[in-house]
Amino acid sequence: MVVAPGTVIDALKHRYIKSEGAVANADKEQLIQSLRDMPEDRLSGKPDLLKLVAETSQDSVFGDAELATVQSADDCISLISNLIDVDQQINDQLQLVMPELACQLLENSNLPLEKQEYSILAVLDLLVSAGVGWSSDLCRAGDKLISEVSNIVASIRSEPGNFKEQQESLQAFL
Repeated sequence: MVVAPGTVIDALKHRYIKSEGAVANADKEQLIQSLRDMPEDRLSGKPDLLKLVAETSQDSVFGDAELATVQSADDCISLISNLIDVDQQINDQLQLVMPELACQLLENSNLPLEKQEYSILAVLDLLVSAGVGWSSDLCRAGDKLISEVSNIVASIRSEPGNFKEQQESLQAFL
């Protein structure tokens, strides 16, 4: 499906931005860096990426399109959490991926509409699939799974934008 550039952003702005915000003084690259620099300890539980960005980039005002994109990543994890019953430990790992998901959406707003051999969306699907039915009382098998998921998530955070290795590793593991 071919979608004109900006169409997805227009839809996100319509969905998430109810009134025009302040004039932006920071660009998309600064927001991406802020998201990638987000400390892991701030991402546990059910964080609000927009609030965390505001706290960590207090002097920066980002544009409506960027804020709407980050909000869509927040909604993504909320939807996953509401629809799929995963253990809190797995959910915490999924939370750590959300800043990079937001970064990928900021870099390519048409990402959900484009077929790609390797993408963060495919890796996220595999992570969710791996987590369904997992619990901390599964002993060695459970330990091995959470170790693999943790390694994949750490790799996503340390090597942003390269999902081939993570996707292939998860596919082989599962």
